Amino acid sequence: MRIISVILLAFILCGCSQEETVGRPDRVVIGVTVTASVDGEYMHRHYREEPSIRAVLYYLRSLDPQIITNMDPDSYRTNAYRIILEMSDGSEVIYHQLHNDFLQKNGEAWKTIDPVAGASLPKLLAKLPDDSA
Repeated sequence: MRIISVILLAFILCGCSQEETVGRPDRVVIGVTVTASVDGEYMHRHYREEPSIRAVLYYLRSLDPQIITNMDPDSYRTNAYRIILEMSDGSEVIYHQLHNDFLQKNGEAWKTIDPVAGASLPKLLAKLPDDSA
């Protein structure tokens, strides 16, 4: 009975971890890099601090991509963002966002996103200075 209690306690403590996971539970986001081209201006941010990482992950979860589209990104001249999640196992998850309307994950098909949610990325980047220094 004591071993079962210890195992349950270990599961509870693992569930309380402050780090975010994406995909498999053994892969933890340890850094985020955001590159943006907005209104002809280039922006680069790198985040290592947990509050900044959580803010970007919360943003990505808020997008809720739904409809697969055959949109050709080369014909769509607009603001562009690349968000790279650096994982603890050395891998990366790469998101591309065009304007406030389209999102692509790891080179998969483009999907539409809610334009209101998509419009919050420039505001988020304005609030989060680069914290990798």
